[in-house]
Amino acid sequence: MNFKDFINEASLRQILKPIQQNPKHHAEGDVFTHTRMVRSRLPLAIDFVSKEKSKPDSIFSNLDMNLTPSQIRILKLAAWFHDIGKASANKIDKETGKITSHGHENSNHYLPMIDQLSGNLKEFFNALTSEEKEVLFFVIDNHMSLQVGSGFPRKLYEMIFDQDGKIKNDSKAKLLVTFIIMDRTGRIKEADFHPEIQTFKQKQQVSKQNAHKEVDDTLQHIHTSKEKHLQRLDNIRKNSKKINTKKMKIR
Repeated sequence: MNFKDFINEASLRQILKPIQQNPKHHAEGDVFTHTRMVRSRLPLAIDFVSKEKSKPDSIFSNLDMNLTPSQIRILKLAAWFHDIGKASANKIDKETGKITSHGHENSNHYLPMIDQLSGNLKEFFNALTSEEKEVLFFVIDNHMSLQVGSGFPRKLYEMIFDQDGKIKNDSKAKLLVTFIIMDRTGRIKEADFHPEIQTFKQKQQVSKQNAHKEVDDTLQHIHTSKEKHLQRLDNIRKNSKKINTKKMKIR
């Protein structure tokens, strides 16, 4: 099956179109609209990383952005599936009306929803190798990692960055960072919302207009996460030295 063929999104639309999101982060509206926006950001994300890697001391300098067909396929499926778990995770506070979807990136939410899909989108998923599914699930599982205020969790950081603080060139690290850029640019924030925006094309245009600022913000988030992790390691080393010094004095 040729992945460039027309994708039948009907079953995905049926699941995601009714699911609304917190307008503070997703003024574009429902999950299906956001999903299509994220899918469209793939070329922008690849182009951004390709340009960024050539800058001096870039954290992207290790990356080969001549992505393989398999890697492209994984990123496209990640776009379609990354928020499908919101169909079961979404909650609306009865008093405030606030919408939350905590844990939607966990497999217990997204895998049952993927199982409900039909058409060639489901066929493409079923055709993935076990290795491709492992990378796809890694990207979905961790696509919210930059939302954590303290930065990447230690274990995840060590999977993504090498000892020099550069992003590793393996598929998991490279595709996760690329997808985070796709996800964060494929939306409209509340501050950028215009009531007259109705159609997907209009929402796309607003998303494109704000994409570059969102990319800059995402890069800053990644750098901040890196610095926080390095600071934690430095604190651990300092504390370790203090403990060793005390032990020597006791002896």
